[in-house]
Amino acid sequence: GSEMCIRDRNKREYCSDECKKKYRGVCAICGGKCDYKDYIIDKDNNYIIGNNYPSIDHMIPVSKGGTHTWNNVQLAHRLCNSYKCDGLVEKNNGQLSLF
Repeated sequence: GSEMCIRDRNKREYCSDECKKKYRGVCAICGGKCDYKDYIIDKDNNYIIGNNYPSIDHMIPVSKGGTHTWNNVQLAHRLCNSYKCDGLVEKNNGQLSLF
């Protein structure tokens, strides 16, 4: 299916459904509601996801030493996660700063 999963060192899978429950379907980066229906399936059966589709974001990117563990993942819109790329997010006075 379209469910996204990651594995931690103990080989336990953490799926987007678990992140959805933990974050109540809200993007941890911008605070907007994620939309699990924001996709289409093209004529070749490819999933094409939209900007509001949820993704699993690594708070500390794997490229910067972050791990595939439950305490380092959060729910994020595909677009927010793309903007973040391999940066970090800091929240100051309600404002988001990417660095």
